[in-house]
Amino acid sequence: MSLRVCRTVAVVSFALVGLNALSVSAEEEPKVVATVNGQPIFGQQLTDELLLRWGEMGLESFIQEIAIEQAAAEAGIEVSDKELEKHALEVQRSIDMRAPETGQSFTLWLAKQKISLYGFRKRLRIQMLLEEMVKDQVEVTDEEVKDLWERTKDRMRQPEKMHVSHICVTTEEEAKQVRAEILAGKDFAEVAKQHSIDPWTKDRGGDYGWIGRGDDPFQKAALELSQDGELSPPVETKMGWHIIRREEHRPASIPSFEEIRDELRERMLSQRRLQMMNQKRGEILQAAKIERNLEPADLVSTAEGD
Repeated sequence: MSLRVCRTVAVVSFALVGLNALSVSAEEEPKVVATVNGQPIFGQQLTDELLLRWGEMGLESFIQEIAIEQAAAEAGIEVSDKELEKHALEVQRSIDMRAPETGQSFTLWLAKQKISLYGFRKRLRIQMLLEEMVKDQVEVTDEEVKDLWERTKDRMRQPEKMHVSHICVTTEEEAKQVRAEILAGKDFAEVAKQHSIDPWTKDRGGDYGWIGRGDDPFQKAALELSQDGELSPPVETKMGWHIIRREEHRPASIPSFEEIRDELRERMLSQRRLQMMNQKRGEILQAAKIERNLEPADLVSTAEGD
């Protein structure tokens, strides 16, 4: 399932998390959450500021989430914490695996999306509930897959790709040492397990998967390898220093229907699933009885700081 995060809603989710914890009763000492040049920022000030900025959108986001959770519960559908954790890790892994090429770790991705880990998982749970509610309604026939192939096969030329493994370490000196050990006969997979700092590939013997040509130093170094089993010299990226090994090379080509059939089917299923999820979201909100009792200004608890 592809992850499509709405940045505005994500920001709202992040901004409103923990506001109750920051609020204080009249009998408690005001909580100082930060100081700027000696000037305190109180918890209630932060709460009010976030509510002023995001309160109306945050309320609407919260309403949608509750309505979807209620509809899922009524349909007997739930997403366990274990299922959520598994899927969240899959998303994280897919982003971190590309880090040598993109220079963007999962943590940096969250920051760019302006979303907290809590907000990310909250949105992901809602998305998983919607997907569960529509999955039995989504299908693609063999004829439809074949028809898509016939209509688009001339545009399905696959770019050159290379399957690589890598070992990532923190310094150039360590990368040179690792490379020397492998050239001396030490098993690449064992060296990866012992030395690589990439948590997603080290336990798989450094297997990185397939990559294409690009401007990133990792891609450039990999595609310069001319034969299977060849090792690159140390290559620096934002992630660290890499030793890359070529496993297999595929030249650019137009795949046969048999080669791309499953990929086409999954692509069509994914598109239809997303359409059905959006439609289901709309149906749930249309059917929900929602009473809004607050004006935007009412979302702010105080007009002044503590």
